[in-house]
Amino acid sequence: MHWLKILGFSQSTMDICNNATNLFFDWLQDKSIHHITRLENDHIQEYFEYMQYRENRNRAGGLSDAYLNKPFDAVDKLIQFLHQNNYPKILPPTNFSIKKSKM
Repeated sequence: MHWLKILGFSQSTMDICNNATNLFFDWLQDKSIHHITRLENDHIQEYFEYMQYRENRNRAGGLSDAYLNKPFDAVDKLIQFLHQNNYPKILPPTNFSIKKSKM
């Protein structure tokens, strides 16, 4: 998580983001996206939608809105880093909102 250290984040934030970005990269590989230069806005949006409806692996039901903030924030931090390192085609999904309403 060297990129988070470059952005000035604390160790605890880096640990949380490490887990969240690893999940994101695993998802990208499952979608046959094996290099960051192939990442596009649509992939990010699709990942966020996937996370909203993914089953919770620890208990019945889906992921809580509070839990979802972690991967969303981690991906935004990754996008921020990519922008700072000249990957301008990737835009942060700043208008993304949680649409799920599971009860």
